[in-house]
Amino acid sequence: MLASTESLWVDELHSSWSISGTFGQIADRASAGNQTPIYLWSLWLVDATVGRILSSEASLRLLSWTAWMSTLWLVARSSGGSGPVGGIVAATQTTTRNMMQLGLWAASWLVFDRIQLFYASEARVYAIIQLLSVVGWLLVCRIIRSATPTSDSSPIAHSQLGKWLAAWSLLSILIVALHLTAAIAVAAQWLYLCGWIFSNRGHNRSRELTLCLASAAVVAIGCVPWVTQSHDIWERRSAWESFAGDTSWWNTLTLFPLLVFLIPIALGRLADRWLSAGRSTNGPIPSTYLWLIAACGPWLIAWIVTSLGIAPLFHRRFVIASAVPLAICAAQQLHQIQSNWLRRLVGICVLMSLLVSQGTVVIWCSGQWAGWQRAEGWRQATAWLDGRVASADTLWVASGLIEGRGVSIPISEPLDQYLSFPLRGCYQVRDLSGAPVRPHGLVNDWHQWPNQFQLVDSRNHWIVYRGPADALNKILAELPRESANPWIITQSPQAFGRVSVAAVGMTRPSSTP
Repeated sequence: MLASTESLWVDELHSSWSISGTFGQIADRASAGNQTPIYLWSLWLVDATVGRILSSEASLRLLSWTAWMSTLWLVARSSGGSGPVGGIVAATQTTTRNMMQLGLWAASWLVFDRIQLFYASEARVYAIIQLLSVVGWLLVCRIIRSATPTSDSSPIAHSQLGKWLAAWSLLSILIVALHLTAAIAVAAQWLYLCGWIFSNRGHNRSRELTLCLASAAVVAIGCVPWVTQSHDIWERRSAWESFAGDTSWWNTLTLFPLLVFLIPIALGRLADRWLSAGRSTNGPIPSTYLWLIAACGPWLIAWIVTSLGIAPLFHRRFVIASAVPLAICAAQQLHQIQSNWLRRLVGICVLMSLLVSQGTVVIWCSGQWAGWQRAEGWRQATAWLDGRVASADTLWVASGLIEGRGVSIPISEPLDQYLSFPLRGCYQVRDLSGAPVRPHGLVNDWHQWPNQFQLVDSRNHWIVYRGPADALNKILAELPRESANPWIITQSPQAFGRVSVAAVGMTRPSSTP
């Protein structure tokens, strides 16, 4: 599959670097990249077991693929009465066939959503968080059903309410431990449970509220070790504003394909209302509000937190838990269309809109899988460099990471390793003799590059730049030069997708005869 062989991009290369050392180094390297170590520990285990069988890209992306396929299975199967959670998505008033169609529509939309394809094939933790957050909402459904038994849903005994809350608490701790920002999804689930308790009369509110508060306390205590170990990550949160600080209304509407779902389905429902005037409609779906909150809750919490300046969390990777519930909500609205042929037509229109509006067809025709940052050709760049770097040369990586801003020269050894990690994992460069070349990190301020070059005695300075070749060429043309020993370009920039490679050297005055 193309997604298993295309080059890793810089965030995935952090995962590769984190597991390339000893097992004991993983936690420190994870923290340097604003991650917790649990996912990387699992990735290390997977790479150690299947890394020799699969390519580097395939083994690193295997966990995400598995999690995403499991999510699709849950969505498709949970919509029917025979599913693993007993038909919690669709109404029991509808036929099994209609219930299965609802789940299949939601799953098919996820398959054609390029946002989903990107995170499903990314060597990062977000596909797993998405899966576990869906499981968390399914547990919320179980908790509610156990507290409100009905004759037609074969409910679990009310005495098992504590058991399901305990399961939800443990799962929530795991989600937060995988990535601290996943606490947004956990908070939305807990707030929904509290809202349900206060909005439903005739139940043992005090007992249910006590158990709900106790579960929140368990989650808070269980997350303390991960929160305390992530103090440095929290201190660096302001740096996230470069990619997660846009709370404009347009960005809010386009964070996920909300309009792609909303417009065709709204038009379809209007048409169906006109065509089916006087006829009965499909029965209500009991879980509509739950999945609406599941879709909007993390979205809204992240928007508020970012708008208030607490932390820049408004980015789809931090609210990926909203993506699957959004597709389920859209499928529930599609289910309300009475006409079978119109329902199918609208469902197909959504599929086509996803392909067109997200540029998926163009991306696939260009030979890429998910596009965006995945166009960074690190593998191709390092393959081209192999055998070109002499033992006396120096290899530099201009990764453009946010940690490389405003840094004074010389940089520390840990920062040097971090800024150069793209060429320290599975994409190591070898010199003419076949020995691995140790890379060094360049700071983001390219005016300081000559100062870094002078700190290392070298014949040629090879630069691997995360950016287009024309941008690198412009930087090299404006590079500060000394009159006595001016820098010259010894290798013009070569483009490998959104990664380019060049080399500079210093011309030395000829000796006097």
